[in-house]
Amino acid sequence: MITDDSVTLGLGPKALIMVFFTAAVGVLLVVLGYALGTYAEILTAELMRMIGG
Repeated sequence: MITDDSVTLGLGPKALIMVFFTAAVGVLLVVLGYALGTYAEILTAELMRMIGG
């Protein structure tokens, strides 16, 4: 996080909220993507095991 007062004041509260919101959405998407990828991997492994016997 940027703790420089001049930068914070320069951005303003609205810009800070936008930056924070964008960062939060980005993190959420990364976590969701990772979870879905892991789930798909497990599911695929299970299916292959079932088909393979």
